Amino acid sequence: MSKKNLVVMFGGPSVEHDVSVITALQVIKNADASKYEVLPLYWTKEGPVVLLRNRQPYTTVQSLIESNTRQPVTFFSGGFKAQDFFGKSYENSVVIPCFHGTDGEDGVAQGLLDFFAIPYAGSNVRASAVGMDKILFKALMKENNIPVLPYQVVTKESGVEPKSLKFDFPVIVKPAHLGSSIGVKKCDGIREVTDALETVFELDTHALIEPYLSDKQEVNVSVLGSTDECQTSVTEEPLSAEDILSFEDKYLRGGKGAAQRALPGGEKNGLKGMASLDRRIPAPIEKNQEARIKKQAEEIFKVCGCSGVARIDFMIDKKTKETYVTEINTIPGSLSFYLWEAAGISFPELIDKLVDIAEHEYKKKAALMRTFESTILQKDI
Repeated sequence: MSKKNLVVMFGGPSVEHDVSVITALQVIKNADASKYEVLPLYWTKEGPVVLLRNRQPYTTVQSLIESNTRQPVTFFSGGFKAQDFFGKSYENSVVIPCFHGTDGEDGVAQGLLDFFAIPYAGSNVRASAVGMDKILFKALMKENNIPVLPYQVVTKESGVEPKSLKFDFPVIVKPAHLGSSIGVKKCDGIREVTDALETVFELDTHALIEPYLSDKQEVNVSVLGSTDECQTSVTEEPLSAEDILSFEDKYLRGGKGAAQRALPGGEKNGLKGMASLDRRIPAPIEKNQEARIKKQAEEIFKVCGCSGVARIDFMIDKKTKETYVTEINTIPGSLSFYLWEAAGISFPELIDKLVDIAEHEYKKKAALMRTFESTILQKDI
């Protein structure tokens, strides 16, 4: 039986580039070698998309992105071609996008794959764009009566004055189109807000200001499937060392030693990505509350039009017992494998399911009528 080409596409011109590399390495290491010919397709920070070739196993970040052979690729309908001496073409492939952040998780890469009719795991262009844009996401949630925290949109041109601020201090300032907690800051006064906005506008065109919940509990859950059918993982409570969950909490908790811990099933030679975050699994919440969050997560997944695997983050106000959805991650860090492992689905099995979903969604799309005969061009203009 011939192996299927599994293209792991990652990198990109994003401030979350390095996180993407870690997720990709985890997928490469956990894909079943008896089923897949794994092809790492790296979107470099400089721009070119290259196929990485290395005779040695990809066991570390360095062995992956510092591969001896980088072959630029060109895409064609149904696949891509390596620009090497042999000019080998790769068709009948399924792509697992492992991008995080702009120009990858936001629909850009998905649009490229759609244009060239290449099947891929994960959400389509529309769902990816909504998931990355916190303003659009909140508006969509409100339209569907799903509670979100109140918010204020700020641009560099509009700025914010003390009188125009809608909330009492402290507040949270965050970029509208970034993830991994980059650029997120808790502010106790207008001066801190101004400084935080300056940082945000170096990274993004829009900022969000939200009220800070001092007595809160964060709960995340992953969803796997499509709008036809989906399932939820176990829940988790991410633990933060500060007032807000930071980039360091998510990816660097425990110092250099912790950051070099083993990948799932691997040796002590790689990064754990989101798996390095301190967490409680399952989240310590009441059963009825857990059931409501899982049900709402499935609803959000379908309302956004997602497919593949996503992670949806919630926040519980302990004072009022209200639950708010904070965001959806259409390509979650580490593909949330740790939540699925706790639910009885191994990382290799998760990859298999993503491939199956990708092929199913591609067939649905391919069956749609795209053109029809018309006499409009026969008429004089």
